[in-house]
Amino acid sequence: MTAMIVGLLLCLVLSVAVMALVAIPARREGREILTARGERVVVKVREGADGAASRTSGLISSAAPAKRSAADSEPPNKHGVPAKHGVADKRRAS
Repeated sequence: MTAMIVGLLLCLVLSVAVMALVAIPARREGREILTARGERVVVKVREGADGAASRTSGLISSAAPAKRSAADSEPPNKHGVPAKHGVADKRRAS
C-alpha cells in the first residue's frame, strides 16, 4: 500500500514538473495556455460558481434569522435555559 501511494505521489510530482516546464515559458512569451474553447469553458465554470455562491449565501442569510427566531421561541428547560434541540438537557442529565 505504501509503495502505491509513493508511486502516485511520484507521478503527481512529475506531472506538475512537466506542466511547469511547458506552461511557464509559454506564459512568459505571452502565449495563451488554453485554447479559445478552453477559455470559454473557464468562463462558464466561473459564472456557474459565482451563481451558485450567490444563491447559497442568499439561502444561508435568509435561513439564519429563521433559525434564531425558532431557537428563541423554544420553551426553556428545567434550568431556565432555552433548550437547543435537546442537547442541553441530555448533557446536564448525565
